[in-house]
Amino acid sequence: MGGSLLFGFVLFCGLRTSGQQTALGAFIHALAAQSETQLPQATPPGKTQVSQSSRNEAYPLILVEHNGRFGFIDNTGKTVIRFRYRGARKFSEGLAPVKLGRKLGYIDETGKMVIPPQYSDAGEFSEGLARVLLGKKWGYIDKTGKMAIAPQFCRAEDFSDGLAAFALPAAGMPRCEWGYIDKGGQVAISHAWQFR
Repeated sequence: MGGSLLFGFVLFCGLRTSGQQTALGAFIHALAAQSETQLPQATPPGKTQVSQSSRNEAYPLILVEHNGRFGFIDNTGKTVIRFRYRGARKFSEGLAPVKLGRKLGYIDETGKMVIPPQYSDAGEFSEGLARVLLGKKWGYIDKTGKMAIAPQFCRAEDFSDGLAAFALPAAGMPRCEWGYIDKGGQVAISHAWQFR
């Protein structure tokens, strides 16, 4: 794709969130085949925004923003989880982080809140764990909402191949030092390198 972005957004004019959305389903199939993408743009009032990266092939629900609220549709364009969230991310491992009020929690594919909103920020599940922000520290929870790795990091990334990047404040430095932890929270690669 030679430098093109791996995500894109499409604006729909006058799309209704109830009633007939069959044109949306057809367009989503065309969007999946699209190779070039556009930069994200703000969604004007009365418009709907669909992100190509908002669909996880393992889960048939697609994240959509309509009039400043987030919900999920299926590949026919039918609303499955209504547009009520102030923010959301795509489903991963059966759960999606959603924002109600000022906090984030997790819903299942039926829209049921399974982990109550309590986090300042929350990531997608990866390898059974999701990164969450409590106060100013990042930690990791399991799918029941139990804290698996205590909040202690100034930055944290998703798990991949059993490891996740983390950052801790560098002693006497304004920058954070990065390393990798395993799923048990043990340091696998020391936090001795920095990004500028």
